[in-house]
Amino acid sequence: MRRSSTAWGAALGYATMALGIARNIVLVPLYLHYISAAEYGAWLATGGTLVQLLVSDFGFGGVILQRTAAASGAGDREHLSVIVGTAWMTSVVIAVTLSVASALISPFLGGLLHLDVSVAGEVIDCFLLSIAANAIGVIATISGNVLRGLQKAVGVGVIQFLGEVVVIAVTVVMLYRGSGLYALAGGMVARSLFAALATAIQAYRVCVLELRLAPRARTAEGRQLAVDSIRLFVVSISMRLLTRSDVFFVGVVMGSASAAVYGITTRILDTITMLMSQLTTALLPAMAHLYGGGNRRRFRDLLIRIIPVLAALALTGLATAAAVNGNFVSLWVGREFFGGYGTTFAFAAAAYVSFTGFISYDVLMAAGRFQFIARTFAIFSLAQVPLTLLMLRIFGMVGAPLAALISATLWSVVMWRQVPRVLAPETVSYRPLAFGVGISVAVMLVVVSIAGRLVPNTTSWADFAMTGIATGTIMLAAILLLSRSIREAAWQEGITTLRSLGWKS
Repeated sequence: MRRSSTAWGAALGYATMALGIARNIVLVPLYLHYISAAEYGAWLATGGTLVQLLVSDFGFGGVILQRTAAASGAGDREHLSVIVGTAWMTSVVIAVTLSVASALISPFLGGLLHLDVSVAGEVIDCFLLSIAANAIGVIATISGNVLRGLQKAVGVGVIQFLGEVVVIAVTVVMLYRGSGLYALAGGMVARSLFAALATAIQAYRVCVLELRLAPRARTAEGRQLAVDSIRLFVVSISMRLLTRSDVFFVGVVMGSASAAVYGITTRILDTITMLMSQLTTALLPAMAHLYGGGNRRRFRDLLIRIIPVLAALALTGLATAAAVNGNFVSLWVGREFFGGYGTTFAFAAAAYVSFTGFISYDVLMAAGRFQFIARTFAIFSLAQVPLTLLMLRIFGMVGAPLAALISATLWSVVMWRQVPRVLAPETVSYRPLAFGVGISVAVMLVVVSIAGRLVPNTTSWADFAMTGIATGTIMLAAILLLSRSIREAAWQEGITTLRSLGWKS
């Protein structure tokens, strides 16, 4: 059940991300046809970034997922009913409270981002619509995490996929009708309304009608959930400062036009990061289920086997995207929107280090180590803000990903040092992990260096696709050839997953 739920969750997640790529990459030239670069940059800095910092479940959804999966793994129906009831009640409170608090910032956006008077009103209106969309999305996220914790990821995945269809359809229609920047915000609102309603119905059907739970709140459980949620609230804000604030700070220091250039330059790399994070996101419910059921040996074996494979895939994707990014941006929206290879490779390095760090984060999340996670992320996110501002002023645009790289390296080391305590009492050697990751890094450096010298600028999408596929294929093939452990782990996990989905050898 755990493996098939994880596999279907990942598959549907990738289908949803395919539509997300269409919206965030393929549709951008359409956006820039109907919306000025300054307006689009202001949107990226506000509705696309700032709202993400201000309005989310702020960790409560993560607590609910871990608690639901652990209680389900332990077979504790009483505890499970209390968790589900508390989740539904709290989601509405969080959504309303954060919406009101975040809206108070809107009068200051025009001056903060140096917006022209002619566009400031429209940007602020869309900022408020984005707040509403994210608030509604909180309800969908928490109900969805209840379902994921119960290993019912398929329904959630279908709803998310259809939600992407809704946002694309509404956005495109509104653009052609002349709604301008309101089209982007309107699409977000439509998607959130659809997802919230559909997920709430699915959660009620599974929890009440299928599993016969009796959702209810309990004061003691509510207090414990509140304590852990506050910790993950800190984690959520900190994670957004660590990984999602760079466009906003580029806009503050260098202006909204530079924010547009930075956001476009890093878009393909950000997309690869999201694609890879889908794998670890899909694994978290299964890991928490294993931990809740007390199966530490299986938990440890899963971790040791899949980490080198995930690291190799992430490195291959990010390195390939970085190597061809200049050609991609030129074909996509024009060379004038490319922020340079320094920014590109610094962002790719920061994204890779963060990805490996977030694997350890998922391990600690599955074990419920919320206090340690919150303390670690809070310290490093607070340090990264002044570091980012300082490096932007010294190095320009490349300073943002450089600051993220320094911070990610430090907090990843701190997080990984905590993992052995979760795997106790058995001692685990990290040598196979380090060897597998080391081979991947070495191969990446060689292939990207050769590609940078030999591959010419591409002048068509067909040439671009061939270059990217060839670079990525050579890199991944070399990693599999040189690392027996990665090759065997990838084969074993692939075959076992296919069998769990009904495939017969």
